Amino acid sequence: MSKRFKGPDAKAVVGIKFDSESRDLFIAACQLCAKTGMSLRVVHITQNILSRWIYRDEAYYEQLLGGREFADITSDLRDESIQRARQKMEDFLAENPSPVVGEYHIVASTDPAEALLADAVAQHASLLIVGINKERHGFFQRDLSTAINIMAITPIPVLILPEGLNFQKDSYKVLVADNLSPDGEQAFNCGASLATALTHSDVMHTHVIDYSFKDLVARLEFIKTDDALTSQSPQELWALAEQRAYEALLERANGLPHLIEAVGGHYKQLVLTGDVPEELDQALKHFKPDLVVFGRPHQQRRLFRLGSLALHVLHARTYGVLIAPPM
Repeated sequence: MSKRFKGPDAKAVVGIKFDSESRDLFIAACQLCAKTGMSLRVVHITQNILSRWIYRDEAYYEQLLGGREFADITSDLRDESIQRARQKMEDFLAENPSPVVGEYHIVASTDPAEALLADAVAQHASLLIVGINKERHGFFQRDLSTAINIMAITPIPVLILPEGLNFQKDSYKVLVADNLSPDGEQAFNCGASLATALTHSDVMHTHVIDYSFKDLVARLEFIKTDDALTSQSPQELWALAEQRAYEALLERANGLPHLIEAVGGHYKQLVLTGDVPEELDQALKHFKPDLVVFGRPHQQRRLFRLGSLALHVLHARTYGVLIAPPM
C-alpha cells in the first residue's frame, strides 16, 4: 500500500489546457513525480465540435444535412481539432521539458471530466491530477465543476491542486479528515501512502465528533434510564467518546505510522468536537496543510456530496485536495 505512489511502476495522469494556469499545474505534477519516482502521462481534452451546440442534439443536424454528410463533417472537424491540439501539446512540452513525462494523449470529447477519468482508468494510473484556478471567474466556474464531477465518480485517487501549489519543499503537511465510516476507510491509507512517497511529511489524522458537549448533556437529561452507560457523568462519557475516537483512528492507521516515521515524517492524531465544518476550518488554519485527504462514498453520484466538507475545502482554493475512493 505504501508504494502505490512510488517508483516507475506507478503512473500519474495530469489533465492540462494550454494556458498559464496549466503550465503551473504541469510543473507541480512534474515536481510531484520527480519526488516520488512516478512517470507522468499528460492529457489534453479538446472539445468535441458538438459541445458548442449543446442545446441541439445530433438528430437535429442529421435531419438538416443528412446522416452521412453530418458524420463526415463532424469527423473532419474532430480530426482537425485533435491535430491542432497535438501540435500545441508538442510545443507545450518542448517549452517545458521534463524527464518524468513518459507520454501524452489528446482526446476529443463533450465531457472533459468523463474523458479524462476514462483515460486515467484505462492506463491503470495510480493518481489523476487536475487543477483549479486561484481566482474565481464568473458564476459558472468550469474548472471547479470539472474537478467536482471527477471527484464524484472516480474509482482511482484524484489530486486537485489549486494554482500556486507546488512540490519544491523539503517537507510537507498532510491532514487526513477521517469520519470513521466505511466510506472513509481508504482515506488514511491513501494519504499516508502519498506522504511516505513524498518523504519528510507530517500527517495529522483528524476526526471531528459531530455533536457538542452541550448536546451530550441535553441527551443525558432527556434519557432517564438505569443503563450503566447513562449512569456515568457527562464528563466521564465525553472522555470515553474521545478515547474511543483515538483508538479507532489508531486501529485504522494500522502500521502505516511507522512507515511515515521511517522516511523522516511524523504521525499525529487529532480529535475535535463541535460543528464539523467549523472545527475542520480551525484545524486547517492551525495545521496549515499542503494536502487535505477525504474519502469518497461508495455510492457514486454525479452531483458530488461528500457531505460538502471536501467541497468546502475545495472552494477555498488554498489547499491541495486528495480524494480516496473506496477499494
